[in-house]
Amino acid sequence: MNDQNRDPMEQVGSALTGIGYQLRKGLDRVSFEADRRMRVSRVKVEVGRLQKQAANLMDAISERVLELEADGAEMEPSIKGLVGEVRALRRQLADKATEVEAINSEQWVEPPPPVAPAISAPDQPRSLPAGKPEVIEGLSRPVQEKAEKPRKSEQPTTCPNCNGPLRPMSVFCPNCGYKL
Repeated sequence: MNDQNRDPMEQVGSALTGIGYQLRKGLDRVSFEADRRMRVSRVKVEVGRLQKQAANLMDAISERVLELEADGAEMEPSIKGLVGEVRALRRQLADKATEVEAINSEQWVEPPPPVAPAISAPDQPRSLPAGKPEVIEGLSRPVQEKAEKPRKSEQPTTCPNCNGPLRPMSVFCPNCGYKL
């Protein structure tokens, strides 16, 4: 029998049954996925706990080996090499901690306010910058000499543009933004 010959109530009931099946199937899928993710999360938490426990044991073993080496115990050469590497890394860590403290203790220095250029009286003629005259299509104008930029190895302490203070290794002036 085709759908056109069926009773309308039968068609509605069939459609609702289909919708109910689709909803139940969707809810079952969501429930399955939620349960699976919860189980994976539980296992990951347990893995993390075991990894932390193993790391703590490795730290304890490492500390004991370092103590034995410091006491002069006879050790395999490969272990002695590893102990030397650990000690070198610890020195580097201490140096980096000192460096962090030094950076954290730095204080910001407020740049001085910009100096306003002197304004000449209107009746005085303005002078042009010094330079060699250059003729361009019949016009004469001075050519400014380019200011020599400081070399990379010679870090200036003040900005050549605004004379504001510079931090070591600055690429731009913090006051005016001039590229150094």
